[in-house]
Amino acid sequence: MIAGIILSAGLSSRMGTPKALLELRGETFLSRAVAALRAGGCEPVIVVVGPREDPDASAIAHLAASLGAGIAINPIPGSEQIDSLRHGLSGITGVPEAVVVTPVDAPDTPGDVVEQLITAVRDGGAIALPVYNGRRGHPLVIRGELIGEVMENELPEGMRTLLRRHTDRIVEVTTDTSGVLLDVDTPEDYRKLITGQP
Repeated sequence: MIAGIILSAGLSSRMGTPKALLELRGETFLSRAVAALRAGGCEPVIVVVGPREDPDASAIAHLAASLGAGIAINPIPGSEQIDSLRHGLSGITGVPEAVVVTPVDAPDTPGDVVEQLITAVRDGGAIALPVYNGRRGHPLVIRGELIGEVMENELPEGMRTLLRRHTDRIVEVTTDTSGVLLDVDTPEDYRKLITGQP
């Protein structure tokens, strides 16, 4: 089993609207992320959303359900991404071979990149990351054996701490897809994305 987790519990304070519901080429960021993980070989795909009482989180959860994805709830607004990841991991039944993790605001990663990263972990890597033009991007893939460390250990800088601990076991997968670097945080970022501006 290769599980996919989409982190979508952030407050989107700089964007001012839920990033999961933004559209790119006629599809929401969330639907694009779910499709990419599935195309790459992930099942189940779990979407981490904010508290139940948050209307934006409810809208994202409704969309996730309509896409056939599982839902995990991070009840604490404004908490760190590592907390959302832990909630997502808690929603997985059984121990997966690997987990693919992506933020919802990276909506332009194709399924074949996901597949290549999974292959890199299956071939022996503990962690796999895509690299475009010398820069690391999303998604990140971790072997199932590291889940316990993510869930139980203190990670003061979240996944950065994990990457430093296992730097000699990281596999970088070079890609010609610039979408792996995409990170849409502000209305200006979104405007540039939909207009094709650099």
